[in-house]
Amino acid sequence: TLAIDNERVETVELLLRKKCDVHKVNELGESLIHIASGGKCGAVVELLLKYGADVNARIPEGQMKDSTPLHRAVSNSNLGIISILLEHNADVNCQEFEGVTPLHVAVYRRSLEAVRILLKHGASPDLTVWESGHSPLFLAVFTNSYEIANLLLEHVKDIDAVDCVGKTVLYFSTSSLRISLTESILRFNPSPEIEANKKAFTMAVKGWLKMQRDLVERFERLSYLDRFVDKDDEELFTNSIRKGYCKIASLCLEGGVDGNKQLSVGGSWSRPLHMAVKAGQTNMVKLLIEKNVDLNSLDSSGKAPIRFAVDGDKPEITDLLLAGGARVEDDVNLIRRAISNGCLNVVQHFLHLGKNLGDVPVEDGTLLHVVAGGVSKILVAKDDPDDDAEMIVFNDDADRAVIAELIMKLNIDVNMQDRLGFTALNVACRSKYLAVAKLLLNHNASIHIPANDLATPLHSAALGGQSEICKLLLEKGAIISSINSCLETPLHCAAKNGDLAVLEILIQNNAEVNASNEHGRTPLHILVTGDHMKSVKFLVQNGADLERRDSTGKAPLHIAAKSGYGRTVKTLLSLNADINVECSKGFTPLHYAEYAFVAEKQKCDSELHDFDDWYSEWTPEEFVMLLKNEVIKRELLNLYVNQKNMELLSWDSDEKSTRNSCAVELEMLQRELIPNTCLSFHDILLESDEALFDKLKKENLSSFTSYDFRMSLLFDRHLKGKMNIVKRVAASQRRENYLDVLCSYFSWLPRACVENIVKYISDDEILKSLHSP
Repeated sequence: TLAIDNERVETVELLLRKKCDVHKVNELGESLIHIASGGKCGAVVELLLKYGADVNARIPEGQMKDSTPLHRAVSNSNLGIISILLEHNADVNCQEFEGVTPLHVAVYRRSLEAVRILLKHGASPDLTVWESGHSPLFLAVFTNSYEIANLLLEHVKDIDAVDCVGKTVLYFSTSSLRISLTESILRFNPSPEIEANKKAFTMAVKGWLKMQRDLVERFERLSYLDRFVDKDDEELFTNSIRKGYCKIASLCLEGGVDGNKQLSVGGSWSRPLHMAVKAGQTNMVKLLIEKNVDLNSLDSSGKAPIRFAVDGDKPEITDLLLAGGARVEDDVNLIRRAISNGCLNVVQHFLHLGKNLGDVPVEDGTLLHVVAGGVSKILVAKDDPDDDAEMIVFNDDADRAVIAELIMKLNIDVNMQDRLGFTALNVACRSKYLAVAKLLLNHNASIHIPANDLATPLHSAALGGQSEICKLLLEKGAIISSINSCLETPLHCAAKNGDLAVLEILIQNNAEVNASNEHGRTPLHILVTGDHMKSVKFLVQNGADLERRDSTGKAPLHIAAKSGYGRTVKTLLSLNADINVECSKGFTPLHYAEYAFVAEKQKCDSELHDFDDWYSEWTPEEFVMLLKNEVIKRELLNLYVNQKNMELLSWDSDEKSTRNSCAVELEMLQRELIPNTCLSFHDILLESDEALFDKLKKENLSSFTSYDFRMSLLFDRHLKGKMNIVKRVAASQRRENYLDVLCSYFSWLPRACVENIVKYISDDEILKSLHSP
């Protein structure tokens, strides 16, 4: 045994000559030929066979699975030894105690060459494992071994063989979504009379996955649909309608399925054409129209197919139904829907029939309100509470404008208000329809009529983030400072949306950036409740007050900390928002972050119970650490940190790590001098503004302010802030020097007069003048 394990051919031969027992077995029931067949040395196997080893020796049942030498060689994928055993008449179809043949083992091991050798020597692909009834072909399908399966298919006798539970290889390949394998199996003509094969096809038709659609296409491509489609199966017909399998639906209709019958779908009832329209299956709709189904039949909710085409914004299907003879004149709600959804083709068809849009009833407002996107939503919600289609938002602005123009011919008052006080223009601005808004303005719609809540069209456009409509209204003279019933200006409404383009247009038109609403909140307070970094920077750069308090004493940083948007908080801190600011209840921004997202909610003060759900891109722990890190940095820089923030530091491992990192970087900055000065970056951070400037006056100030600093990682913002202060002081000093020069040059002018002149000269121009000869 040792000689065989170590592949010592000479030693094995010597021992065999010495009459060593070639049939001896070990405690596991393995003979020497079993052990050698599991190795890699074919010469040893040939020697054993030469000296009389049994090529078909079997291990006793229950000991080991590789019961014959051939099983053992195949299990180890040793092609040379497999060939040797077969040449010595090994039983290629020998089944071990569970019925497993060497071919089963080769397929399981995915050894294509071993399968080839065994088949060449007569291995049967039809023998099955006794308990499961699985042949090697079943195993090839289970393991998705495409090449092996194709090889076995060439030799298998019964493609429709079933296992112990009545399943076929086609069933398993289809249910496992083995598309290529299924196509290969279909080429060998599986019988549709076998129940498992029929179920395989039905499963593919019922499924919604793309791979299941691919399977159905394989059946169709290989012309198997005629054989596999159960032509009176209504469930199959229903699934083919909803998924757009036109060939299957056509076969079912030819087989006698009623194309107008109410069919069960998910617990409700619907007709085939209704289902096709709802699913947006244009080709299926064409097929059903060609099969002369009733285009005006009603489903269980009393609606015709065209109603769903209009609701679902399906213009191509709508055209098909209209061309086929769908009636629109019988359903007033349908015409109102068509107007509301901008379905121009339906409205034109209605007019072509000689009907008058003036006959369409509107309970509130006018038809202009309907086309602008307002009233019909309310009416339909009352009439049809279960209609999901109402939630769809349509973007057919151009078609809406054409319909609005048709409605204008009815001499409707463009400034009439609905029950909420909205004019059609206000509704169009709210619904984001620019073309309709332009048309209404061209027909003298008023831009100043407020709704019941005092919201003007400009408020609605700003709230909807519609920069083009805002620009158009302002050009027409809209009042930038108008307020609604909540004392909100259009800028407040724009802040709710956060659209930068709208904010820019309003600011360019002199919107008051620090106007307060009824709760004392400015647009910046509202803006920081979302993830709008660029918009926050823009408002602050244009004068938004970072320290303005609302009626509860909250600054924008409080609101941002409460809302949970980490990038917004980081932006506010970079703009020097005060982390020590306290609201009326004495809470800092860190309190809001700490209590809202780390501490248990029942321990929070009642002032903090109104938190929204967590929507931040940061984890709660990361968000809290963002604010804590700022406190730690300020403490290390000897900047003021109030006692309440310090008490919130727990000095856990994260906080200690931050403190250590900051201390290391400060030490590094202390060693690094600013070029052309005797100051370090550390001095810049720790000196007060006045002391820093006094020191810099003794240094090369111009070199310092023009230096492109390699900012530190942790104190980047603080360095930049100091630099900006120094630059402002330097600019102020230059302006003072420039004023002195001008006063001496124009000595006959009063100094106050020269000061007024200098106010109109930019810092850059002063810098150039001082450096010019």
